[in-house]
Amino acid sequence: MRSLLNKTLTQYIGCTAILLLLTAPLFYWLTKQYYAEDLADVMEHIRLGIPLPDLDLEEDIVKGVMIQFVMIFSVLSLSLLVTMRFITKKLWKPFDTTLTKIEHFNLEHSRVPNFSSTDIKEFARLNIATQELMSRDKQSYIVQKEFTENASHELQTPIAVFQSKLDLLLQEELTEKQAEIVNELYAVSSRLSRLNKDLLLLAKIDNDQLGEQTRVNAIYAIGKNIALYKELYHKHRVEVISQSSNPLYLNVNVLLFDSLINNLIVNAIRNSPDGSKIEIEIDDNEMTVSNPASGKKLDEKSLFQRFNTSSQGDNKRGNGLGLAIVKAICDYHNWKIEYQFEHNRHVFRIKFS
Repeated sequence: MRSLLNKTLTQYIGCTAILLLLTAPLFYWLTKQYYAEDLADVMEHIRLGIPLPDLDLEEDIVKGVMIQFVMIFSVLSLSLLVTMRFITKKLWKPFDTTLTKIEHFNLEHSRVPNFSSTDIKEFARLNIATQELMSRDKQSYIVQKEFTENASHELQTPIAVFQSKLDLLLQEELTEKQAEIVNELYAVSSRLSRLNKDLLLLAKIDNDQLGEQTRVNAIYAIGKNIALYKELYHKHRVEVISQSSNPLYLNVNVLLFDSLINNLIVNAIRNSPDGSKIEIEIDDNEMTVSNPASGKKLDEKSLFQRFNTSSQGDNKRGNGLGLAIVKAICDYHNWKIEYQFEHNRHVFRIKFS
């Protein structure tokens, strides 16, 4: 097994030698034309004892040297071109094959590829290292996927049992203080349940463990979500405005799109005064969710970070994952989301392409 540098140099030297051999007749003709013929005439005149012919040997030698220099340079350049363009292409073919397999590798749907053998030392090391790395990543992904699939049941079941016990306690005759404590515990368990579900959703998005995408009418899907959660939004007016005469169809994961809409609306409610209007504006290729601000501009640097609660109202604090989920859903669908503060309104704009 040889290194890439040694093999390239060997092929270049071999190509140069072949080209020099092929051009040898031309070098012979140049030598005869500019050197040998004139020297032969001089030697013949000396042998016969006759005056030397009028020859310009210096000019002929200069011309011959320059022509040979140009020829040697051309041969070397042609050798380099042939080596780099054709021979090296074959030399790098194992690398291209490895790169293609890496590009098509998918943690969820693909098996760890078997790379073709090669006699180039660097490419062989690359194949071994890449295969080991993929195997470790695949194993880590399987473990993480199994945890994600089991965590919902393993964590949600104790929470559900805890909440059912609290329900039983609420049915008993309790003092006002005891009832207040039970209600606080119920609120904490509900928040823990939501936190568990949000974290599991983020894990599924990060690991691409979601279902197929479906073509949906964006305005219809938004209206359906507003109707389902109307009771939660009763202190605010949610208005959908379409700026296009044609319906906007999107290829989305329906579960994620519903979560995107709900998290944006909940965030708008938490950052706007009671009774205010939340506007969802649909254009040909983007969606804008805006609401009047009840405070100052949000911190753009930490806005989409997990467990960031700076974007929530003082009395309406959540778990700080809503906008992180929104950002993850946008990234999953290759959408771009941006935040702006315009005319004392918080504006979230999503560009679908």
